[in-house]
Amino acid sequence: MIESEDQMAESVDDLNMLQRAQLVWSLLRDDRISVWLRRVGPMAILAYVISPIDLIPDLILGVGQVDDVGVAAVGMILLLRLITRYAPEAVVAEHVARIAGKPWQPTDGTRAHDNETIETTGRVHRR
Repeated sequence: MIESEDQMAESVDDLNMLQRAQLVWSLLRDDRISVWLRRVGPMAILAYVISPIDLIPDLILGVGQVDDVGVAAVGMILLLRLITRYAPEAVVAEHVARIAGKPWQPTDGTRAHDNETIETTGRVHRR
């Protein structure tokens, strides 16, 4: 169980790069995270990658494309830091625990999915 923001930061820092990418992906898909966190960051990264204005022009073969990959990687790292800082701690802790394969129990004493029923179609219904 993760109890404080410092412990949560240590847990995120303990993840390897593949797990961090998995964390970003799962947090971007979680409806409990603010829309501006889930939409603005990825849109800014995408806008730079498809933009004709680059740090290094794409006409220089190889180097021009590498700069796009580098900016996208740095953007994903910044996005992870923003999401873990401004998203609800319990949501981030739940995702970190799931990715790390550790048991997770909310600090408010409730179980994670008390009022949910999952159908075989993948939809979640609240009671």
